[in-house]
Amino acid sequence: MAVGRLTVMKGQRYLVDALPHLLAQWPDLAVVVVGSGHLEAALRTQAETLGVAHALHLVGHRSDARDLLDAADVFALPSLHEGMPLAAMEAMDAGLPVVGTSVVGTAEIVEPGRTGELVRPRDAVALAGAIAGLLRDPARRAAQGAEGRRRFAERFTADEMTARTTEVYRSVLRAVGADVAG
Repeated sequence: MAVGRLTVMKGQRYLVDALPHLLAQWPDLAVVVVGSGHLEAALRTQAETLGVAHALHLVGHRSDARDLLDAADVFALPSLHEGMPLAAMEAMDAGLPVVGTSVVGTAEIVEPGRTGELVRPRDAVALAGAIAGLLRDPARRAAQGAEGRRRFAERFTADEMTARTTEVYRSVLRAVGADVAG
């Protein structure tokens, strides 16, 4: 499963490129991509060209995306660049291991081997391999999902992020000699 705008930066084309490798092992595999964007037609055409259109489900924007996360086994984020990947954090909160690319943002969220896996951007074969490794090993998938949920609760809830951001501001103000309450 993947969630994100269908744009070049989100790299869904590499997930589509990974599908033939995955379908060779799991012919009934379904990849659900939640989101809309200008690349929808191109992704559909790419899937048709590769002969994997039956396995790719571009479902558009969905208000029930969290329910879909709860039904997934693995979350993929093949982005070419990220800021703060909220979709990856939501997937971790849902207890899913995240297979992402080793780009700024995602690499700050995903701990390889603990909460998911990181692969090189634009590498569909590595993406397929990381996803396959998790699909083949339900115990590892469950352990990484549980660790991701723990990491999310510990570091990425709104309260936790607000507290850390506030502390950064306070430390800067203290460094310049400002009187900081609290």
